[in-house]
Amino acid sequence: MDAFSAHDRGLKLDLKQPRHDVLQAALELLDNRMPEDRLWFNATIDSLGEPGFRELAVNYPTAIRQCPIDFLAPLVFSAPSRAEELLDMLRRWGINRFSIAWGTPHTRRLFDQLQRWGHDMNIYAVPDLAAFLQAALLLPRSLTADFNFPQWHYFGRGSGEHLDHHTYRVDRPRSQPTESSDGEGAQRTLPDRAGLARSSQSMERRRKERRRLRSLPHPVMRR
Repeated sequence: MDAFSAHDRGLKLDLKQPRHDVLQAALELLDNRMPEDRLWFNATIDSLGEPGFRELAVNYPTAIRQCPIDFLAPLVFSAPSRAEELLDMLRRWGINRFSIAWGTPHTRRLFDQLQRWGHDMNIYAVPDLAAFLQAALLLPRSLTADFNFPQWHYFGRGSGEHLDHHTYRVDRPRSQPTESSDGEGAQRTLPDRAGLARSSQSMERRRKERRRLRSLPHPVMRR
């Protein structure tokens, strides 16, 4: 915690367990050791409930207090007034940012509608680099990803939820480049070098055979 604070870093806490003592342990861990405007709490409605979110709002009024609302997606389109009532209720609990998963049905429509209603939005569960770039184009207030982007040399392991995580394999190059003796940087693959080695061995055998023949006595020619 002190290292985060000393280097001006923020901290995001995902409170996944539906137990009040988990929240209390998190609050004790923080214990005013970081500026509250650099704290980000995320929890589902059933894990914290109204009392938990209200407690966070009292203790950390300027922190981000977020919950996922994917379950509201059908209601937003079929009964928008009812969806607005529920969102307003969650705001009264102290929630100041809502989150939707990338890949939720009609993600873009849902995101646009919630922004039109004036809510700060986060997009989470962004699976790969292509999805990350598409989600960024929507300009959410924040974006959450595992950063398993090997193309950019990021190798995220994932959130660990349900013990799921990403794994990677290190592949060595199949051929090693070498510079030619003429200094021009020509490269040869392993098969090429193997062929050169065989050719060199053959030439050496031929040289030895010529030396052996020269060492033999010459036949005397008689007239």
